[in-house]
Amino acid sequence: METFYQYIQRMGLLEYDTSPSVLAEAKREFRKAYQKDYQRNYRKKKVRKDLYFNSQQFNKLSALAKKHKMPVSKLCKELIFGYIDKQYVLPDDENVRQLELYLRGVTNNLNQLVRYIHQRKELSHDDIINLRNQINEIEEVVSRSFRAPDDLEGFLENVLRDNPSAIYALENFINKIHKQ
Repeated sequence: METFYQYIQRMGLLEYDTSPSVLAEAKREFRKAYQKDYQRNYRKKKVRKDLYFNSQQFNKLSALAKKHKMPVSKLCKELIFGYIDKQYVLPDDENVRQLELYLRGVTNNLNQLVRYIHQRKELSHDDIINLRNQINEIEEVVSRSFRAPDDLEGFLENVLRDNPSAIYALENFINKIHKQ
């Protein structure tokens, strides 16, 4: 695509003493041709298709998009190609960070257990069972977090188990919402 300078040179407007109105008109014509050429090239590279959802489907997608903190169109694209490519569309960063922290803690426990076994130079039946339990726990937590995310009740149970004083903040929030 030629530049505006090349365009006015090709049109012969640089050879004459042209008025600002003639240059403005040339600029509008150049912009129009540029946009047309850009759209033609864009349509060659990209395909646009419309998807139609009923209100229930769209509400579900909107809620999921909000959870993933992205627009509905981007979420749909990620979900479609995630399914085709057999890749995960990860939950929001907070869930991933919590899972990473959990895995880091469990791997630290495993490392300590292995170090303990090496120091004693023997492996007891209890050590093997403990290792197996730790690995099963990792598998269960990872599987649960990706396959079946917590519902509201499960989420609240986890929050209250980790921080019992959070119930007061929850009560204040419910009272605030109820008053509105």
